[in-house]
Amino acid sequence: MSARSIATRSAAVLGTALFAFAALAPAAHAAPAAADSQLTNIEWGSHPGYDRVQLDFGGPVPAFGVTRVSELTNCGSGKPVDLPGTEFIEVNLGASAHDANGHDTFPGDWQKVLNLPYVTGYAITCDFEGDLRVGVGIRGHHAFTTSPQSNPSRIAVDIHA
Repeated sequence: MSARSIATRSAAVLGTALFAFAALAPAAHAAPAAADSQLTNIEWGSHPGYDRVQLDFGGPVPAFGVTRVSELTNCGSGKPVDLPGTEFIEVNLGASAHDANGHDTFPGDWQKVLNLPYVTGYAITCDFEGDLRVGVGIRGHHAFTTSPQSNPSRIAVDIHA
């Protein structure tokens, strides 16, 4: 057997072994593990010039992003979530609403209609493998801001007049 055919076979065996190892290795996720940050409470209130929905967490404030959407959907079924509002804000979080044993860490309503001047309600639309999503219904088109805060860990979503 020539040196070239030995090198070719060795490369093929090594490539196959690396492929098999990669297939068995767990996928890496950018979001924190579910045990790092869990939703523990959702609070809301109306203030002069804005309404606030506040997400409270056990653990650190998770990574998050906020998007204005025309409709909320359930991440498992893909079906629309029935929540009043003319627009919606979806908060995407690297967190969960359950602990490592699968027990809920959020004891409240997963969907609630509110009668605030700007906010019509909220719904947890996803809680799967460190992907937590909370949708907020809005009456009309309003600007919003988000404020992560620590000690205690929370994210405030303010809907402005």
